Amino acid sequence: MDCTADTIIKSTYNSARESIEGFYFYDSEKSGWYKIIKASFIFVSFEYAFGARWGKKHHKIIDVKRCSKKQSEHLNTCHQSDFRKLRA
Repeated sequence: MDCTADTIIKSTYNSARESIEGFYFYDSEKSGWYKIIKASFIFVSFEYAFGARWGKKHHKIIDVKRCSKKQSEHLNTCHQSDFRKLRA
């Protein structure tokens, strides 16, 4: 197993949230929305953009549940402010 920093970052989900359990994310490889059932916080990384330093919280997703068609449609069509509350 390759344990370089780049590999670890690519295998985690980054979010501004402290905990992402109960929130949703879109998996582009499987073309579907998923609810995060269990996840664990791993670490914080930092990036520079326009001279400012931004922290990203990385999480390891342990268990997910695929969203129903109705839930997926809601996530795709809801208002942006509601979407921010639901998205990991």
